Amino acid sequence: MDLKGRAVARVPFVLNVSLARGRQAGGIGWSGIMKRRLVGVLALVAVAAGPALAHDCRVVGNPYLRGTYEGECNEKDEIAQGQGEARGTDTYVGSFAKGKPEGKGVYTWDNGGRLEGTFKGGKANGPGVFVSAKGTRYEGGFENGRLAGIKTEDCPTTPGPLSCS
Repeated sequence: MDLKGRAVARVPFVLNVSLARGRQAGGIGWSGIMKRRLVGVLALVAVAAGPALAHDCRVVGNPYLRGTYEGECNEKDEIAQGQGEARGTDTYVGSFAKGKPEGKGVYTWDNGGRLEGTFKGGKANGPGVFVSAKGTRYEGGFENGRLAGIKTEDCPTTPGPLSCS
């Protein structure tokens, strides 16, 4: 790990010794054996470092977003942190904090409903626009996932960041 918490592949000391032995007097040429040894060592390092560099970030709290995640990650905890996209039954594209939607983003339900706005702790919170699967538009200030005036028939099939109860 480097100072920023990123995985770093370390090249074995053998590589340095091989480079020194491969030099010819009066030049920097490489013998065929040294080239093959270098290629072999680098291939071994690449294979060994591959899994160490990979991470499996996840979204927490909302089971409808579990599936795949692409984006920034807190590699220590392996949870979504920063900008990203989570795809499960539903989809969210935007900012994450501690594995949950936080800040600006767009949440799209499997049935076509869509919420564009601000999120806090995975819930719609602050200004936003919700368009139901039928095309009915609601705009206003959400508070902990609720917006006054949403009709029950316009509520999404999965709760996600919106609560209609």
